[in-house]
Amino acid sequence: MSLSDFVVNSKGVLEKYNGTDNNVVIPDGVISIGYRAFFGCISVVSVIVPSPVYSIGESAFSDCVNLRSINLPNSLLSIESCAFNNCHSLESVVIPDSVTKLGHFAFAKCIRLRACIISNKLKAISRFAFDHCESLEAVLVPNTVEAIGTRAFSGCYNLTIFSGKSSYAYEYARFMKIPFLPSEEFTAFYQKVLQSIGNDNRKDGKRIEDKADATTADNTFIENENRQSVTSRLVKTAVTGGIVTAAAFLLNQKAKAQDTKANIDESSLDNSEVKLSKEDNKFVFISYSSKETPLAQKVKKHLESNGISCWMAPESIPGGSDYASEIPKAISECRVVLLILSEASQGSPWVQKEIKNAIDNFKKIIPFHTDNAPLSGAYNFMLCDYQRIEAFNRFDEAYAELVTTVKRSFDIE
Repeated sequence: MSLSDFVVNSKGVLEKYNGTDNNVVIPDGVISIGYRAFFGCISVVSVIVPSPVYSIGESAFSDCVNLRSINLPNSLLSIESCAFNNCHSLESVVIPDSVTKLGHFAFAKCIRLRACIISNKLKAISRFAFDHCESLEAVLVPNTVEAIGTRAFSGCYNLTIFSGKSSYAYEYARFMKIPFLPSEEFTAFYQKVLQSIGNDNRKDGKRIEDKADATTADNTFIENENRQSVTSRLVKTAVTGGIVTAAAFLLNQKAKAQDTKANIDESSLDNSEVKLSKEDNKFVFISYSSKETPLAQKVKKHLESNGISCWMAPESIPGGSDYASEIPKAISECRVVLLILSEASQGSPWVQKEIKNAIDNFKKIIPFHTDNAPLSGAYNFMLCDYQRIEAFNRFDEAYAELVTTVKRSFDIE
C-alpha cells in the first residue's frame, strides 16, 4: 500500500483513494473521509479508520460491493448520507458511541448486513438509513434515540429491534409491527447471528484465522471503556468453537493491516508523499420552471458570487447535446439539487422528473420555497423529509440561509 494512493487536501480531507489493495488503513494526517472518496472501489475488502477521523462523508464508501468489514474510531462524530450505500458484502457494523449523526441512506441496500449496534449518543435514525437491508436480523437501538425517520428499516424483512421497554424504539417497533426484544436479550441473539456469519464465511472458503485472545480483543477492538457491557461480552467471546465472529474478523484485519503498514519497504514508496489536491468539483444543480427563469438566474448569480458553482439548463448544456441525457448526468454528478419550489415548478413535468431522479440518486435536495402556494400531493410526499428554506417575503435572509446550507453540504467554512 502506497501513500500516493491517497489524495488528501490541505484540510486533511481524504478526497480520493486510487489504490487496489484489499485491506486499507487510512493514513496519518487524515481527519475526514470526503465525498465519494472510495466510491465504487471494488477491490476493497476491509478498511481501518483511525483516530482522529471525525467524519465519513456523503457516499464515501458507496458501491464498495466487496467491503466486508469497517473498523470505525471513537473520534468519529458523523456518518453522512449514503456513506455505505450498496456495500453488498458488509455483514456487521458497530457504530461507535461517539457518533451523533447518521445520515439518510447511510447503510441502504447493504443486502448482507446481518447485525448492527448503534451509538448510544445518537438521538435520531435518519430516513432510509437501513433501507432494504434484506438480511438484517438484529439492531441494538439505545434509549437515547428519540426519532426514527421515514422507512428507516423498510425492506428489512428479518429484523428484530432490541432496546429498552420504555424507549422510543419500542413504540416505533410496535407501531411498525417489527419484532421487538428487550436489550438484555441482545447478547445471545447477536452471538447466534455472528456465528452464522462465521459459518457462511467458512462455506465461502474465506475463513479467517484469528489468533487474538479474548483479552486482546477486549483491549484492542473496543477502545471506549464506556462501551455497553453487551459489546464487551461479545468481544470477549469473539471466537467460539472455531467460528470467527465479526468482532474477531475486524480485529484480525486491523492487526494484519497494521503489520502491512509497519512492514512497507521504504523503496516501494518511491519517496512519494500524500498528494494535496484542489477541492473536488462541487456544484449545485438548479431545478426550476421555465416560467421562473429570471428568478432562477438571480439565485444562480447569488450562489456564484459566493463561490458556489452551479449547473442550470439550458445554459450549462453543451451545444448539440441531448437534454434527456445531459440533465440526468448532471444530477448524478452534482453534490446538491436546489429546487426553486413554487406553484409553477409544481406544475412542471420536467421539474418533477428531475426531483424524482435526484431522490433515486440519493441526492441532497434543498427546496427553496419562493411563494406561499401549498405543496401538491406529489410534492408533499416527495419532500416530506426535506427541510425547506422559506423565501417568500424574506428573500435576503433566505439567500443567506441558502448559501450557508450549501457551503455546509460542500464542507466549506
